[in-house]
Amino acid sequence: MSELIEIAGIEVPRGDWEATPSSIQSVLLSISARLSELEEKLNQNSQNSSKPPSTDELKPSVEIKRSRKKRQSGRGESSSRQVRRLEPIAACDWVHEIKL
Repeated sequence: MSELIEIAGIEVPRGDWEATPSSIQSVLLSISARLSELEEKLNQNSQNSSKPPSTDELKPSVEIKRSRKKRQSGRGESSSRQVRRLEPIAACDWVHEIKL
C-alpha cells in the first residue's frame, strides 16, 4: 500500500501525485492557496475583522422574536386605527379622477 499525502485537504497516494505533471501540480497548489484565502475571507465577521456589524449575516439558528405591544385606548378598544376600504368602481356613485 502506498503512502498517502495531503494535497489541498485531500489525501492522495504519493505515487499518483508524483505521476502528475509538474505543470498540473503547480496549478493545483495555486488553486489550493487561493481557496484557502477565500475561505478565510468568508469566515470573517465584525468580531474578527474590521468589518462593521451591519455586514454580518444572520445565522439560521438565531431566532428573531418580535413582540409588538398593542395600544389600548381608554374606551376598551384594542386599536383606534380606522381602516379605509376601497370599493370597486361599479359600486361607486361617482369617481374623481386626479391627474398629476
